[in-house]
Amino acid sequence: MIGKVLFGGWQIIREFKVNLTVSKNESIYRFDDLEVDRANFRVKKNGAPISLTPRAFDVLLFLLENSGRIVEKQELFNEVWKETFVSDNALTKVIKEIRHALADSADAPRYIETVPKRGYRLIAELIEKPVQSFLNGHSAVRQMSEPVEETKKSSPKKKASRFVYSRTGLALSVAGLITIAAFIFWLAMRQKSGEIAPAPIRSIAVLPFKPLNAESRDESLEMGMAETLITRLSNLDQLVVRPMSAVRKYTDLQQDPVNAGREIQTEAVLDGSIQKAGERVRITVRLTDVRNNGATLWSEQFDENFTDIFKVQDSIAERITNALALHLSRREKEQLIKHYTENAEAYQLFLRGQLLWHGRRQNWIERSLEYFRQALEKDPNFALAYIGKADCYIMLSGHRKISMAEAELRARPEIMKALEIDNNLAQAHNALAELKYQYEFDWTTAEKEFKKAIELNPNVAWIRQAYGWFLMSAGRFDEATAEMEKARQLDPSSMTINVGRGRLFYYTRQYDQAIRHFQNLTAIEPDDDSSLSSLYTIYAQSGMYPQAVETALKIMQFRGSSPEKIAEMRDAFRVSGWRGFLLKNLEVMTTKAKNSPPNPTVFASLYARLGQKDEAFAWLEKTFEARDPAILQFKIEPAFDNLRDDPRYAELVRKIGLEP
Repeated sequence: MIGKVLFGGWQIIREFKVNLTVSKNESIYRFDDLEVDRANFRVKKNGAPISLTPRAFDVLLFLLENSGRIVEKQELFNEVWKETFVSDNALTKVIKEIRHALADSADAPRYIETVPKRGYRLIAELIEKPVQSFLNGHSAVRQMSEPVEETKKSSPKKKASRFVYSRTGLALSVAGLITIAAFIFWLAMRQKSGEIAPAPIRSIAVLPFKPLNAESRDESLEMGMAETLITRLSNLDQLVVRPMSAVRKYTDLQQDPVNAGREIQTEAVLDGSIQKAGERVRITVRLTDVRNNGATLWSEQFDENFTDIFKVQDSIAERITNALALHLSRREKEQLIKHYTENAEAYQLFLRGQLLWHGRRQNWIERSLEYFRQALEKDPNFALAYIGKADCYIMLSGHRKISMAEAELRARPEIMKALEIDNNLAQAHNALAELKYQYEFDWTTAEKEFKKAIELNPNVAWIRQAYGWFLMSAGRFDEATAEMEKARQLDPSSMTINVGRGRLFYYTRQYDQAIRHFQNLTAIEPDDDSSLSSLYTIYAQSGMYPQAVETALKIMQFRGSSPEKIAEMRDAFRVSGWRGFLLKNLEVMTTKAKNSPPNPTVFASLYARLGQKDEAFAWLEKTFEARDPAILQFKIEPAFDNLRDDPRYAELVRKIGLEP
């Protein structure tokens, strides 16, 4: 009984953060040049942060907690994956990710040893371990109770005094034990009686809603309900809300919300079901405490006319804040019940456009654009639909379906109309910021607009990321790092944000760190084009030519190149080395350009690597004329380092609105 009370009380101390600090590093494991901070979910090597997925971090932490002994595979499954069924392959993949991150090897392990047919063992010698409890971690208590070793020169008087000190220390330790036990018991009793409230929840995920009947699902409405609530709740300063990109994969009807919450590192999860039948809509929602093994914080059912869908959303958002005991400012209360349209038809058309936009299926841009147009026909004052149209035009130019000039011409009035309708729309200010610096090279106005967007809503991951790219392109790396880190904290699982963080390592010439980062990402998503392309560029810049070539061939394979073309490229490297490979690549790109518009940035980087400066600058001018977004990184791109002593370099940097 006493043991249970002591354990329960200690959990209370941890949960409610009672200030019994015993060490500045009480959450840190240290070994070799690595440190793992279990409290803040961070890993560093030589002081530089290392990227790990939440699952990989949990596995590494469990191995550290059981350092020196064999951890069976099933034990890892039980402790890390809980009730979720996974195969051995999933565990192998995670271990591989950890090894990549720590620069370890399966063949000659320094940190993690594979025990065939059984599991894994952490073999690193720990320099420092976290304090496990107040009692065994407090150095003063430990020192007073330990015997003092006698030296040959000690006098009997000194020996006696040391003995007394040791006994006194022991007495104080026992007294301390009794005092702490009494305090823990008092805390446990107060929690049991309800006098102590649980620690406040400060992060939440809204999962895609599920259909009541699987055969009559409306995916746009299910996703749309979640996205609408995410948008509203993200305006609350006291709450971190995971974005749609982090939760959209959780559409399985049997999805356990608690497991989803753990995977995306959030303290609470809102899940629900929705069914539309004619003019009626039935919605059931539940707010779950992930920290407390899925305890229900609040649940309710709504049965209304679909035209009242906005009132239902108002009620859900308001009751979530009540359940979380959030004290809202006047502005937050207004944002929580803000409607971007009162037209139910316009809303549903907008949701269909959003579903296609996020789904990235065939002709998704054109089809999304059409739904946004239809939504505006139903409600010409629907500001978000104007931003949807602007995004489509910009994306069409990115896919080379319209020119950059045409994209700017079409997107600008849509953005300005959205701002005219709602000048407090963070998305509109972000869109204007990107237009200003990417199309007009007006960096000063762009920064003002980015800051306005963040001021209006500081908790939107992709706005933080967009501002991070802006700062990075301007060469303001410290500020860019801070914004990228904020974006990562808001959406830890975002591949796009993690790719941006890796590019920052590359642009700051931290090539080893960049390689490890992208190796980790490709271990998780082996066919992610952005990660592979980045890895190729970094290998090339680092002089790791065999690795660069193999990565380039893998990209060609993913993009559908024939085995014959891939073999030709491999032979060019085998026969003529790196220069031969670049020349062959140039030949292929030149042939391709006869039938489709060339990518000027690719040609510019090829000529720069070949040392042909005149040709490189000629293609960079074409990049500038085409307003290709890649020109924005010209100031910081390592591939153009050999052009920096040429006067044309400074001239081109100034043409894009920056100083060399």
